Amino acid sequence: MMLSSANAGGVLYMQEYSTCAMSGCTMTFNTAQSSRGQGQGGVVNVQDYSVLNVAGCTMFSNSAKYGGVVFAQGYKKDAAQEAESKEVTIMDSTLHSNTGAARAGAIYATGHSNIAMARSTLIANFATMGGAFYAGGDSAVTATDCTMTSNSASSGGGVITFDRSTVVTTDCMINLNSATWGASIHTRDQSNVETIYCTIESNHAVHAGGFIYVSDHSTAIATNCTMTSNTAHLGGVVFAEGNDANVAINVLTIHCTMTLNFARLGGAIFVRENAAVTATHCRMLSNFGHLGGAVHASESSTMAVAHCTLASNSAHRGGALYARSTVATVLHYCVLSLNSASWGGAIYSHISIIATDTTMSMNHADKQVENAPVMMTRRTRNGL
Repeated sequence: MMLSSANAGGVLYMQEYSTCAMSGCTMTFNTAQSSRGQGQGGVVNVQDYSVLNVAGCTMFSNSAKYGGVVFAQGYKKDAAQEAESKEVTIMDSTLHSNTGAARAGAIYATGHSNIAMARSTLIANFATMGGAFYAGGDSAVTATDCTMTSNSASSGGGVITFDRSTVVTTDCMINLNSATWGASIHTRDQSNVETIYCTIESNHAVHAGGFIYVSDHSTAIATNCTMTSNTAHLGGVVFAEGNDANVAINVLTIHCTMTLNFARLGGAIFVRENAAVTATHCRMLSNFGHLGGAVHASESSTMAVAHCTLASNSAHRGGALYARSTVATVLHYCVLSLNSASWGGAIYSHISIIATDTTMSMNHADKQVENAPVMMTRRTRNGL
């Protein structure tokens, strides 16, 4: 289907419990636009508990203001209802070079929408917010065995989540995405993001979050992921901030490997302003940052590192870790080795750090300065 246009749903508008199945279709150069500037769903607009199933389709160069390919919106009718208002399923499909002028280059989900993708590719999609996905209004998006590559936006090059929404990616390749904030993912406003067994590679944020930018009551969890060669000005992989003392920001990385990432502040992780980041059973290797080769923690934040190896990271100050004005910076059962910096081969601190059962060896500093105390127990203090 080519060269069609409408105010909402360039090809198809689904209203009131509709059902549609698409298989083996090609959708190109369709648009949704209106005189009021509210064009929704360049290909399909899904409303009110409708069901859309897409399999083996190619959707290329479609556009709308909201959702270059799909716009899904519904409303929870009463508090007793547990199920979401609709189901959109996309399998074995390619969404390529679609545009959402405002939000969602490919897929826009809001109003308790439920979007599931598997074995699909989202490539070179563009929007101001959410290059591939936009999830808001209590929506849920899952992507399994998918590839998200070369998508771009001002915020959330791959995905942006707002307003109590949830995004889960499993066994996905997430690479070459770009944005000013959150090269692959930007999550905020009480939203949740989980990445499991994903490869996250060569994403770039102009300002913050080479992989993910987390703020405003949100939570992000990464488990068994590999994060390589991501870059940003702040936080080569993770940027987390809470803005005020009443905002709870929690980022947890478990069994992840972060290698060859770069940022001016925090080669792998940057945390500030009442946010809390915990890394457990992770490896942070050969990352680089001007302040904090692997980790930069500042401004009333909390950084906890447990059962981790931080090795061969480098910086101007704090080869592995740079800490300033934090609530707490804790190292537990960690290994810090072969890190290097001009000041603080392993750690550069403006505040107390607690390190327990931690080994530090063969770290190197070109210069020495006095910093705040580091409290250690039961392991070597060599190479600070």
